[in-house]
Amino acid sequence: AALVGVLVTNLFGLTAEGLVQGGAETARLNAIESNYVGKVSDLSVPQLVLSFIPKNPFADLTGANPTSIISVVIFAAFLGVAALKLLKDDAPKGERVLAAIDTLQSWVMKLVRLVMQLTPYGVLALMTKVVAGSNLQDIIKLGSFVVASYLGLLIMFAVHGILLGINGVSPLKYFRKV
Repeated sequence: AALVGVLVTNLFGLTAEGLVQGGAETARLNAIESNYVGKVSDLSVPQLVLSFIPKNPFADLTGANPTSIISVVIFAAFLGVAALKLLKDDAPKGERVLAAIDTLQSWVMKLVRLVMQLTPYGVLALMTKVVAGSNLQDIIKLGSFVVASYLGLLIMFAVHGILLGINGVSPLKYFRKV
């Protein structure tokens, strides 16, 4: 895959010279590193284990601490165990909790579907902004990149088909079933 990427990049003459966000990303990475430096590496094992236990789960949801992800997972596990224990000890209340969780999950999925339906319009707006602020040469370079990407994908499909054929699997049957 890397070889195909290098070949297609060289074939289309693609370079990274137009990337201007590298400096901003480096500064952002340095800010993140300086924020977390010494916060976890200087902890003893007992302190590290204690840092996994959430003091404020809502603050951990914001990523305020270096161990926020683990804390949120532990908090979610506690919530799940508590819901199951409630279902076991007091079935009617447990059923209501599970129904509420199911309702919240359905609500969030509706929100996700709404965002997914609106995404093409957001992408169109971003593309319009880029095209409006670009000259013809930049747009041609972007088009070249898109064509190179699709060519790379086609080559990788061909490589995949060849590997399937070498291993005794019919590529046509495989791709039809996929």
